[in-house]
Amino acid sequence: SKYFLKFMNEALDFYENDERIFSISGYNFPIKIPESYPYQVYISPRPSSWGWAIWRDRWGKSIWNPEKVMDIKNNIQLNKLLDFAGKDLAPMLLKSVNGRISSWAVKLAFSQIYYNKFTLFPVVSLTENIGVDASGTNFRRRVKKYNVKLSNNFDEFHFPDDLKVELKIIKQIRRIVQPGPLSYLKYRLFNSY
Repeated sequence: SKYFLKFMNEALDFYENDERIFSISGYNFPIKIPESYPYQVYISPRPSSWGWAIWRDRWGKSIWNPEKVMDIKNNIQLNKLLDFAGKDLAPMLLKSVNGRISSWAVKLAFSQIYYNKFTLFPVVSLTENIGVDASGTNFRRRVKKYNVKLSNNFDEFHFPDDLKVELKIIKQIRRIVQPGPLSYLKYRLFNSY
């Protein structure tokens, strides 16, 4: 979107001293924002690296070796930590740690969730991931569930300082990122990652 950089820079300035906010996303999942929701932004425990920004101090706190801060092979403990942000994160983190996928972003997600921090999202998407067509690093097949239309309608952004997690929004995101039933069953029952 032509407003992507404006949004990112203004959000970085506005939330710089808000320790709850770990990163800023320009992407928004294809979700329906409740009509009663009053803001242009929301927060989520789940980050997105598809057009993102982070402050130096938050980046410096990122945990690049999650296995050093907790027993990530303890599925119960790991799932309890990550599942609120999406049931795909624990298997993805284990694959990343074991070198089966190349993803720094899932380690950043672990860091954010471990510290109980949030990502700020616009209610409309200002970026799109064109790598979900099977040309991207970790997408072996075309995935349409992440497709969004870019918004070029916002030119003024209003950033509230009293944001709270909206469960109706989080539940929609969790449904979108939910792994397929076979993949999830394989991970949960057979600890195969």
